[in-house]
Amino acid sequence: MEVEDEQYGYMDHFFREVESNRSLIANIQEHVKVMRTLHSALLSSPRQDENMKLELDARTETVKKIAKKVSNSLKQLERSIKNEEDEIEDGRIPASLRIRKTQQSTTLHLLVEAITEFNQEQLDYKEKCEERIQRVVSIAKAEISDEKLEELLEQGNYASIFNADIVTETLEARKALEDVQIRHQELLKLEKNITELRDLFVEMALLVEQQGDIINSIEHHVMEAGEAVEVARVQTKKAIVYQKKARMKKLIFLSCLGVFSLLLLCFIYSTIFSSKK
Repeated sequence: MEVEDEQYGYMDHFFREVESNRSLIANIQEHVKVMRTLHSALLSSPRQDENMKLELDARTETVKKIAKKVSNSLKQLERSIKNEEDEIEDGRIPASLRIRKTQQSTTLHLLVEAITEFNQEQLDYKEKCEERIQRVVSIAKAEISDEKLEELLEQGNYASIFNADIVTETLEARKALEDVQIRHQELLKLEKNITELRDLFVEMALLVEQQGDIINSIEHHVMEAGEAVEVARVQTKKAIVYQKKARMKKLIFLSCLGVFSLLLLCFIYSTIFSSKK
């Protein structure tokens, strides 16, 4: 009884941890939705809104922290499951272990999907920022190739983007230069964010690949479970039939025994009555 209570308590703790991780993953997805809206607003605005940028930075940091927290939790669960598997000697995996294994793997897939969505949003925004820079350069009539532009941006040499025909002291040129500088700073932040989560993403993707057979076998296990239920249903029907037959045999036996007893009593009575005569 104590073992069952302990097992129940462990499973309850496991499911609470899984539910907590999935709730955090849902938070990542919500943050990405808001970030997508903020990105769109920043790209469409002629001037950068500092409050929006601060909110965007805060949400980005939150997503990275959540992703690492959930990743560490799932890796710990995987180690626990692996240790328990290694202790199995007869090759028979308990149902509770299979359940934990499936839940951990499914949650891992959800995390990878959320990180992928986050990374894709970062890449989309990065691409749009680059397009914005190209558009600004084009409007300012700066004659420069894409390769040269990328080189100057990497060097931070913004003034050189515009050729000598443009007087950088003019208001239009200063605005163009300022916009290029701001967008490039955004690009640097995006590259930093993408790089920071790259290793985590690769690690999670490898884990998913290693555990791919688990998710693919879920349907198989469900089908097996369905077949097991059907077998149990058939066995139950057979048991009912056998039980009915057994009851019938018992009833016939008791009836025969009753008739035999009655005949025996009649015989004894007739014998006694005859002897008295």
